[in-house]
Amino acid sequence: MSDTKIKARLYIDGNFTFHIHSYLVKNHHKTIDWKSFQEHVKSTISEKEGKACTLESDFFVGTGLETTDTDEDKERVFLYNSMEHENIIKHATPLKKKVTGGLKEDAVDTNLVFCATKDYYKYEGFDYLVLLAGDSDFVPLLKGLKAEAVKIFLIYIKFVDKSIGMTQVSQNLLDLSDFSEDINSWLTDNVKKKLFQKRSEEKESNTIKESIEPIIKEESVKSSPINVKDSEFAIHKRTSTAEMPYVIHKKQPSDIHQTPVIKSNVEVKKKTNIEKVPEPKIVVVKRKTPFVETKPIAPPVKPKIVVVKKQTMENEKKKDLPFTIDDLEKAILQTQQAKCNGHNDFVLVAQVGENLKGVLNGRLHGKFYNMIKKNFPDDFEFDLSEKSAPMIRFKM
Repeated sequence: MSDTKIKARLYIDGNFTFHIHSYLVKNHHKTIDWKSFQEHVKSTISEKEGKACTLESDFFVGTGLETTDTDEDKERVFLYNSMEHENIIKHATPLKKKVTGGLKEDAVDTNLVFCATKDYYKYEGFDYLVLLAGDSDFVPLLKGLKAEAVKIFLIYIKFVDKSIGMTQVSQNLLDLSDFSEDINSWLTDNVKKKLFQKRSEEKESNTIKESIEPIIKEESVKSSPINVKDSEFAIHKRTSTAEMPYVIHKKQPSDIHQTPVIKSNVEVKKKTNIEKVPEPKIVVVKRKTPFVETKPIAPPVKPKIVVVKKQTMENEKKKDLPFTIDDLEKAILQTQQAKCNGHNDFVLVAQVGENLKGVLNGRLHGKFYNMIKKNFPDDFEFDLSEKSAPMIRFKM
């Protein structure tokens, strides 16, 4: 270990971070500034240790999520590109198919644990593990590294959002960390507000292209006939044990040699003698028509509109159901937290009913699923792939 500088490694759960990004954009119109984020990590550790700190960063995601078909896909690409742009190395794991359809991230957490363990034992260790995550799957990693005298800096967030889902942090992670920070506290801290950058839900079509500089492979740079040194691009390579393509950083306009524009002394003479084309004469001929006596047309009779007051669906729900939509939403979120780590995935309606037993007086009604589907068709999605076990989640 170096006696002059503290070595720290930052490991980021990509899917957990995407939930944070979605929450911040929707509710605060901002997202994390990854350059400032890494500087904050280094300065925090330096203040605690009284020494300078070096930091290397990695984030872990599932492959196959880099499409731009929907706004959510575009935001995911924006987030991951922003992190790579600030020299955070990306590690991707293939996705797997869900039982209910679609794809899900699988073994991403395992990959993070494996890489962190490998980095410690293969590259002469590190003094600090900085973790941006909240899953209890990382508890064995923290226990193993603490046995090697590695200190833990945990960064997390807690929130509940109807469209995004629930994000929490394992209490075991908090207990094992030497110190931790809640991202929610940064939002009200005048100093730590610099850790965010503005990001609105209304985005232009070229936002991603303009905000992220291109990343190219080393081979293409070597084979290019352009003199890169004298061009408007300068190439930098990250000094890291992991392999990473070169990143092209665009120079400022002041650094680029601009060729002066030479103005021509030849002036174009304007044409002065333009022949005017005479306008054609329009002759109006009045047509003689016989006089026809017409009878006045009676004005149309307006039909009477009868307004019938209908009883609202909300009143019917209050009378017919033993629970409110707030009770149901809370029960679904509790079930998703227990079964899907807080993600908005399908869960069994029967499991939701178990969390509503207090409202249902301890008895799960046999028509519970039909009651939900009839009264709340616009609030939830249903999966009937197995008729005996219907499933439910929040409408995406």
